Amino acid sequence: MAIAAFIVGARPVSIAALLAVTYLAGVLIYRLFLSPLSKIPGPKLTAVTQLWLMYHEFNGDRTIQIDKLHSHYGPVVRVSPSEVSFNNHESLRDIYGIKSTFSKSSFYDLFIYYNVRNTFTSLDKPNVRLTLPTISLTPGQWTRD
Repeated sequence: MAIAAFIVGARPVSIAALLAVTYLAGVLIYRLFLSPLSKIPGPKLTAVTQLWLMYHEFNGDRTIQIDKLHSHYGPVVRVSPSEVSFNNHESLRDIYGIKSTFSKSSFYDLFIYYNVRNTFTSLDKPNVRLTLPTISLTPGQWTRD
């Protein structure tokens, strides 16, 4: 009842502030406890905001700081609410290997020229296969389909 009386008698500014605080609390709870990435080790600050990662990116020591996180937390570290860093050979092969089923991030859109994707900028494996030329080997000659 007290909340209903507060909302009815409140000014629009206080209602907006209450909604903003409720939204932020929900985002914090989701990122810290309910997100699929919440079980991955790392500092709580990196799970909540990207500001830590952005600060070190602009400072020019992002890779050094992520390496420090790996030495403290292990080969898998959460470095932002939606980003995980891996630091082992098995993960490298699983993520970037030929038989990988992982798609690339939108970061590769930075390298698209004239609105055309190539092997490097294709985000998913089927598109990469479409951009590669087919080469047939027959005894004594190379033919291109």
